[in-house]
Amino acid sequence: MHDHTSKILKQISTLIGDAVVIPVKYGDKCPLINGWPKLSIPDTQKPAFLRNFGTKSNFGVVLGEVSDGLCSIDIDSDEDAAYFLQINPMFEGTLHTRGARGLNIWIRIIGEYPPLTQIVHRTLTNEQGMLASIGEWRANGAQTVIYGMHPT
Repeated sequence: MHDHTSKILKQISTLIGDAVVIPVKYGDKCPLINGWPKLSIPDTQKPAFLRNFGTKSNFGVVLGEVSDGLCSIDIDSDEDAAYFLQINPMFEGTLHTRGARGLNIWIRIIGEYPPLTQIVHRTLTNEQGMLASIGEWRANGAQTVIYGMHPT
């Protein structure tokens, strides 16, 4: 494993605690490992697994049960992120990461939580007259990039 990878993994662990961290294609959001939703934390500690991280890798976190209830709320725009935090002030003190725009809010849930789900605005509608999607709740079966180069 590269010193760079080791340093980043330690920083991520400091921020989010125990979680399944996977290599993601640099400048992309696509995991480089097949079967990543079923990996466990011990799987990702093995030297053979750690060699999958290159000197230029994004780092993704597999969410939900495999990462001890770590989930993320992905809000797609800066405007919607500000509104979401205004009506949900309890998330102000959690870890926030961002790509080109919007926000990912990281939270660890104790107990049950909903599956991967679109988040819709309370009143805004899209061209089809349905409530407009402003992001998604990410949990089991999802991953979020926590470090690296955004596609745009």
